[in-house]
Amino acid sequence: MAKTTQNDRGLYFENKDGESTHIRRRNHLLVIGINTYDPDHFSPLNNCVRDVEDFARLLTEKYQFESTDVIRLMDKEATGRNIFDQLRTYARTLNSEDNLVIYFSGHGHLEKINEAAEEGYWIPADGEKEVFRSWMENSGVLREIGWIQTHHTLLIIDSCFSGTLFFNPKSGDSKYDKAPSRYAIASGSKELVSDGTPGKNSPFATELLRILRQNDQPELKVSDISQEIKNIPFERQTPNGSPINLRGHQNGEFVFRLRKKAEPAWETLKGNLSSCEQYLIAYPQGKLLEEVYWEIACLKDKPEEYRKYLRKYRRGKYAIKAAEKLETLEEKTAFESAKQKGYSALIRFLNQYPESPYAAAAEDEIERLEALEKPVNIPVAETKTPLPPKVNFPLPEMVLIKGGTFQREKYKVTVSDFWLGKTAVTVSTFAAFITATGYKTEADKSGWRYVFPAYKKISGVNWRCDILGEIRPENEWNHPVIHVSWNDAKAYCDWLSKETGQQWRLPTEAEWEYAAGGGSEQRTIYAGTDDESELGEYAWYSVNSDSQTHPVGQKKTNRLGLYDMSGNVWEWCSGWYGDYPAKDISDPQGPEKGTNRVYRGGSWLGNAERCRVSNRNFDAPDLRNFYLGFRVARTN
Repeated sequence: MAKTTQNDRGLYFENKDGESTHIRRRNHLLVIGINTYDPDHFSPLNNCVRDVEDFARLLTEKYQFESTDVIRLMDKEATGRNIFDQLRTYARTLNSEDNLVIYFSGHGHLEKINEAAEEGYWIPADGEKEVFRSWMENSGVLREIGWIQTHHTLLIIDSCFSGTLFFNPKSGDSKYDKAPSRYAIASGSKELVSDGTPGKNSPFATELLRILRQNDQPELKVSDISQEIKNIPFERQTPNGSPINLRGHQNGEFVFRLRKKAEPAWETLKGNLSSCEQYLIAYPQGKLLEEVYWEIACLKDKPEEYRKYLRKYRRGKYAIKAAEKLETLEEKTAFESAKQKGYSALIRFLNQYPESPYAAAAEDEIERLEALEKPVNIPVAETKTPLPPKVNFPLPEMVLIKGGTFQREKYKVTVSDFWLGKTAVTVSTFAAFITATGYKTEADKSGWRYVFPAYKKISGVNWRCDILGEIRPENEWNHPVIHVSWNDAKAYCDWLSKETGQQWRLPTEAEWEYAAGGGSEQRTIYAGTDDESELGEYAWYSVNSDSQTHPVGQKKTNRLGLYDMSGNVWEWCSGWYGDYPAKDISDPQGPEKGTNRVYRGGSWLGNAERCRVSNRNFDAPDLRNFYLGFRVARTN
């Protein structure tokens, strides 16, 4: 089969046998958005047209959809007749060389015909109140779609009662793109769904667009999108995604594929770790792969990275250098291990590596240890070191973080020395603050809070409660405190400062990211590791948390001795949310003003992507819920 040219639609990959793993098909898109209805029949909506337009724009800019293959039916054009005519046109013109995505956003309706029968409807722009023959029944829509002979058909519906589409879904092992599919994602079940804040996207569209925008994998399966949306705790609705029982479904599924981009110039990659890592994802068959693997190994300077290069390029042009670097690093590791074990281990190291560049350092350490065995007179100090403040409550255990510089996107960020909590603030530690001050958290004052899993508001939930809103027993007070807002966290820090005479605060976003990634050297993608398969050793997240928080300090620390910087609970930072400064910067504090505060780190509820050191999130400073806590910082 001929390889892809710039005029072809789709990407072409070869497996080890030289066979194509992706057949190029034409992707068609039909978007239907209705804000304007006859006010005598149905109330107007605010965001439907925006939702489907944003979806169409994203697919044509980022994914393999061409603008010439997009049909738009908006407001008065989205009549029942026009919609059915377009579906019939697809049935006459499309075939197994085509894929079709349909996105409907507008009013929906559920009619209870009798105790044994009910029907869901799309309400077109010309729909009339209580005139069901002017509506589009689900069974009729599905019948029309069933006649369309595409390879994949994906239906996305953001309307009330959209979940009535799902009946008797087929099951079986998915063959992904190779097998045909008929699949649907709906914004809710048999329930009303939210249109959202006017001028913004609906809650469902917001999350769908976020997933598609944040994706950096060459291929994104519909089932992955559906699963992530179903895991999001919406306030008023329960989205669903599933195959639908239509002619042509054979347990495959549609795959969103990124557009193939021209490879970047080597000059834009050299010295930039983030760009190199993104290149590996975007260009799995790229021309610069060996250079990029070698550059990553040099930038990270870790044994595993040099081994990774050598496994791929055993006879590559940098193979000798990689072997030499690997040998030196292995000797460095052996020296550091011997240094920790003591005198006899250092003697063994010298005999094992007599020509090592660390031999001189080993000699010096041996001499230092021998000198310690000699008695010395220690003069009495003339000055006294100030004692830490005497307090009658537990203080968070702190770790001194030595300042340094790290790379954020294209720019360097420098932070000064600071102290950071070894763990997130626990229920026990926060209880001391409440007991001493009688402080009322915002959850206490408002009388309600969001709880898992339905993300609903119930009364009586505060910092004493677990994710379900139930009061924790004292044997769970070693869990991170949750249901506390940014304002509550700041009040705790202000109290510590007053009681101790020290400067306690929330960490800046830059300090948090610097510490989570391991400082300025040997930085990691997650807090403690670069390997997603090892993330469970360092973090409680959706894969291993059993949908609950866990006591702090149970997993491995990152290289700076900090626990749970990835996972367990999101952690408030001090600054307002905003764009990063487009320049090198020292000790950034964030924007001077804003609407939302930043939090970082992911949680027990989130996936691995949320646990990345670089990932950021934000919300109003009075937000408090079941996955959000904090850890403290100190300036002196």
